[in-house]
Amino acid sequence: MHVELSIFLKNQKPQPEFYREEKIFYDKRKEKTKLYMRPDFIISNPALGMGRIILEIKQDPELKDCIRKMWADLEKISAARQSHAQMESFWLLGVYQRRIQRVSATTGCLEKGGEMR
Repeated sequence: MHVELSIFLKNQKPQPEFYREEKIFYDKRKEKTKLYMRPDFIISNPALGMGRIILEIKQDPELKDCIRKMWADLEKISAARQSHAQMESFWLLGVYQRRIQRVSATTGCLEKGGEMR
């Protein structure tokens, strides 16, 4: 998903500036053990007046685990040193697999399937 988003951003007009896995240092008053985090994307487009957006993408087959991982990222970014992050907004994108149950028309048995949401 990260590669696809990078390709999408490169094809936009005007092309936004974006960085992958760039270090953002923590505020040492809020985070005592780690020095920095590496968000998935930092995106900005000065030509459109768009400030820095920090984007974290989480993928998990289970919705509850995806949300748990997103919450952990929210806690991480809240400990970032704002003067270093210079972010206008923080976005979380969660992708999970929705389970679908169907009854087979031929056998009458329960079938399991999934699709990404």
